[in-house]
Amino acid sequence: MARLAAPPPVFPHIEGQPRLPAPAVLAGGRHEVFQNGQSNGTETVATYQIFRTMARGAVVRPRLVFVNQGMTTATGALAFADAFTIDKASVFSQFDTAPVPVTFNGARAVTVAPGQVVVSDPLPLRLAPPGYYVRTRVAVASGQRWPVYSVNLRGELNEGKGSADVVDQAPKPSTLTAGVLGFGPNAVIGVPEAVTPCVAILGSSSAYGQGDTAEAAGGYQFGYLARALARDGLPFLRGGLQGDTVANFVANWTTRRRVMLESGVTHAVLQAGSNDVAGGADLATMRARMTAAFDQVAGLGLKIVPVTITPLTDSANGWATAAGQTPRAGEAVRLAVNDWLRARPHGAIVDVWDTAAALQAPSNPSLWRTDGGAWTADGTHANPTAHRAAAAAIDTRAIV
Repeated sequence: MARLAAPPPVFPHIEGQPRLPAPAVLAGGRHEVFQNGQSNGTETVATYQIFRTMARGAVVRPRLVFVNQGMTTATGALAFADAFTIDKASVFSQFDTAPVPVTFNGARAVTVAPGQVVVSDPLPLRLAPPGYYVRTRVAVASGQRWPVYSVNLRGELNEGKGSADVVDQAPKPSTLTAGVLGFGPNAVIGVPEAVTPCVAILGSSSAYGQGDTAEAAGGYQFGYLARALARDGLPFLRGGLQGDTVANFVANWTTRRRVMLESGVTHAVLQAGSNDVAGGADLATMRARMTAAFDQVAGLGLKIVPVTITPLTDSANGWATAAGQTPRAGEAVRLAVNDWLRARPHGAIVDVWDTAAALQAPSNPSLWRTDGGAWTADGTHANPTAHRAAAAAIDTRAIV
């Protein structure tokens, strides 16, 4: 991470105001849209340190994006009730270098009101592989809460949370604790040095990696989609929502849309449909809902990569064998939807990631694979074995 000459003062971008004159893109991966998690209501201030991976490319003039809004499966976007204040933030790549202070209209602190989007001033930095750290000190009034990520901070990546103000500390802090849900910018964007595709992972629980375990071999990413994108060096933003349906995605995508518009996203990977099938949607309904979702995403000028729906089964023996599994209601619809997706039914689709084919039993496409043991723990979500296999089967070369 090289420090550049300071840019001229630039007001922080508030939604609806002009953005940087050059196109902005995501700086690396592991960015995240808030779901519905919040702090405990007892704390009033905390410091977080998060790591953002970069595997290829570089950006200059990075900026931090904060969106005080979440996602919900209920009607309408989740408007968090409380404002939060960024007391201070910093960015750095090495623990032996001084963190670079983040400012908002020249000030260290900014308050983000419920539903508001705030973007920092450009930083005089160049961010490059393998990645960089962001420290954020957040505060709320007594009894109030700030939003948190859906994935725990990783000690292996030197992430953590603490009460002390270490935002501007150069040595590695010893007061931060991992294994808790994190907080920080929803995205870090910057001006790319070369053309860089950026991906939004959209959909339900599998889109944020439910059932997976972060591990070194997978770059501590959660889920086969994040594993594959990180493996191939593609910047990505995670926008999955547990329990989401395609119908809800269409009716309630305000938060995801707002974050994507601020993040230079060029492609959307849409993993969704299992909850619609489980809810009894027929084939015609599924096609209509998915077409509406494709239209929405394409309306932002994005290219689309749908993901096929993996098996949905019950089991008499913990999914240890194919013989012990029984497909759930709606199986014929799931199979027909997958065939329809493989035919690329929308003009914005540039590829289809057929994870269903990668995870289904060779003898029966309606069942989970069981070679070497169970590939799911609940008949709906992949387990770590299946996440590894699905990631290995994904070819990202169409994302250009």
